[in-house]
Parts: sequence; structure tokens; C-alpha cells
Amino acid sequence: MIETLTSRDAPAPAIAIEAMFVTRLQEDIALEAVALGGIYAYTSLGHQGIHRDATPEAYDVDGYLLPIIICKARSPIPSPAIYDPIERVVGQSRVMEFWMYQWVGYDIIEIMDNYIFTIMQSYKFPNYYNTQWMYTTGLLTDPGSLNGASMMRSDYLTRKLRRP
Repeated sequence: MIETLTSRDAPAPAIAIEAMFVTRLQEDIALEAVALGGIYAYTSLGHQGIHRDATPEAYDVDGYLLPIIICKARSPIPSPAIYDPIERVVGQSRVMEFWMYQWVGYDIIEIMDNYIFTIMQSYKFPNYYNTQWMYTTGLLTDPGSLNGASMMRSDYLTRKLRRP
């Protein structure tokens, strides 16, 4: 028998699930104190992303990027191991990416990554199974509009049942 969750909704759109994860992170006062430039949902940033004009709060008075986190939802995929043709349910997995940035160095990024793990690992959102850490990149630099800012990404898996 498959564990039944209360939701019969279709997959949550990226906007809704990103907002759910961002809200969870923003509820943590310690993380908010470290991510001085803010915690953002990818879908809320618009086509410019993090930019001095679009998100001035992400920069200090000298124009340098403050530590930030961007939460991005990948598209949902089926989990065929959870499938019941009689009840017409299938498992659904979605990876949430947490992109962490700071202007120079990785010390604050590593602190943010540890906070995210503490907040998200095994956390159960309503109508979802426990969230699970999956992967963390090595230490990277941004090749795009953030002009070489230090960065790292951690991925977390979330699962639920999809019903008609």
C-alpha cells in the first residue's frame, strides 16, 4: 500500500514551490543575518536576475555583491518506483537548487550552506515527503553578470504523490 498524502493537486508550479522553500529559509533568523543581500526565488528575479538596478538590496553601498541565496526549482520528474495504476498515482520528484553567492571568498557561502542543510535536511513540507540533500558543487566563480563572484550550489530532493 502506498502512503497517502492529503493533496490531490497537480504538480506545484515552480513559482509556488520556490516561494515555499524561500519562506522556510527566511524564517531562520540566523540564516537571514548571514545572507545580507537576501534570499530570492529564481522565478521572482525577472530576466535580469540579480542586478544593481533590479535588486539594489543585494549590493553594499560601494556596489559589491552581498551574500545572497537564490532558490531555483527544476521541472518535476516521475518516480516510477512509486506507481499504482489502480489508485492512479505516481511518485513525483523535484530538485531544488540553492545557489549561494558572495563577492570574494567562500567563508560565508560555507556558513550559508551549513544553515541550509540544517534547515532543509529531512524537513517535511505539507503534502510532501521529507526533503533530502542530494549534491553540492565544488567552489565556483560566477561566469556571468555577477562578475566573478564566488558561488556554490546545493541540491535538495523533494517528493510527493501525483494524483489526477
